[in-house]
Amino acid sequence: MANETMLDLPVAPSLGGTESVWIVQGGTDRRTTTGDIASLAGSIIQTLPVTEVTSGTTYAAAPSDVLIAIELGAPATFTVVVPLSSLKAGVYWIKDGNGTASADDPIVVDASGGQLFDGLPSVSITTPYGLVMIAPRPSGGWYILNFG
Repeated sequence: MANETMLDLPVAPSLGGTESVWIVQGGTDRRTTTGDIASLAGSIIQTLPVTEVTSGTTYAAAPSDVLIAIELGAPATFTVVVPLSSLKAGVYWIKDGNGTASADDPIVVDASGGQLFDGLPSVSITTPYGLVMIAPRPSGGWYILNFG
């Protein structure tokens, strides 16, 4: 086994949380368990702040927002206005949370101050359950990181 690579090892059919995993932490080889990794991932995911918007036609995103889920009761055009990129420290995820977005009823993302999204004046979610992720551009405006 000394000359085998990780890809030569058999695949584990399932995980129970007690299996040992090799990691590098601070430049030092260490071991942990699959359960420890799952707990860490769970705590990260559970702390993602979600802002659910359930009514209206426009939402002004706060710099503290991260995931903005548009949960309208019926299909309708909806606009999310993000602040100046200089006010946001991280990404926005804007999501059609209940599948009502379409070409006829898009979720439109606009920016304050005429800022652009990779050169575009706005970004629209036009597919059910679609998502757009944007990040502030240091020089002003927004990067589109994911769109679909």
